[in-house]
Amino acid sequence: MLKWCLGVDSSNYTTSVAGCSEALVPISIRTPFDVRPGERGVRQNDAVFLHTKELPSLVERLMEQYDCPPSAVAVSTAPRDVPGSYMPCFLAGVSVARSTAALLQVPLYSLSHQKGHVLAALLGCSRLDLLERAHFAYHVSGGTTELLRVVPSADGDLTIHCVGEGADLHAGQLIDRCGVRMGLKFPCGQALEQLSKEGALPAPSMRFPETTSLNLSGVENKFESLLKNHRREDMALWLLETLANALLALAKAGMRGHEELPLVLAGGVSSNRLICDRLARHFTVCTTDHAFAADNACGVALYGALKMKERL
Repeated sequence: MLKWCLGVDSSNYTTSVAGCSEALVPISIRTPFDVRPGERGVRQNDAVFLHTKELPSLVERLMEQYDCPPSAVAVSTAPRDVPGSYMPCFLAGVSVARSTAALLQVPLYSLSHQKGHVLAALLGCSRLDLLERAHFAYHVSGGTTELLRVVPSADGDLTIHCVGEGADLHAGQLIDRCGVRMGLKFPCGQALEQLSKEGALPAPSMRFPETTSLNLSGVENKFESLLKNHRREDMALWLLETLANALLALAKAGMRGHEELPLVLAGGVSSNRLICDRLARHFTVCTTDHAFAADNACGVALYGALKMKERL
């Protein structure tokens, strides 16, 4: 009977569970929050409630896909691998994961949401060989804009170092604020990408100095000014072109001297085709589709499966 690990992730906007077998084949079930039109997210106390409400049914649906209980449980417990990293929304996932592991008397493995993103991207782009090689990863989402140096550590795990980051707005925040301003429903990333395919640049996209501290608040101000006189389709393209320029500048600064290493793109924003293509002109980019890039528990479940096999 094939062993498998249950992974649980309760990020800020998506409730997600996944199973990953010893053969490293994932099954994922997730439910994004239904954010009301015009709003740009949910409060943390609402997020905890929504995760607590959704997790039991998601676990039940996942269990129907297997003919035996999980042999291990893994859960994301914090946003990032840094001291003091904390968000209340992860408490809902931890509660379910700890209770399940205790009831089944199986190992419980903990990791950060960010490490789960990196692992999901590696799984999605079929680059698990990078578990044993240093590489870079871009974690670009609604709550994080970070360029990461990922290095196999002495204990067989992965050590993550931030080498470049957003200093004010995150890339996903910028997309959602501008998208909601144009009447799109939160989260706006995929709708904005579709809109941009029908656009033409209404003005030159903004350029950025090569720096490891990226400022994006000025982009929002410029966007609001241009939006008054230009079509939504054109502004969507302008925004993505500008964001691609910004992320390229940050990558050039953070990867300087190590440009030959692979760059893995993780997080919902980094699955945008325009951004992927721009980065791929300069680096060896490893991309995956939105299902593995956006919030999901696949990387969390993979972490536990690898621990079971003593491969991580």
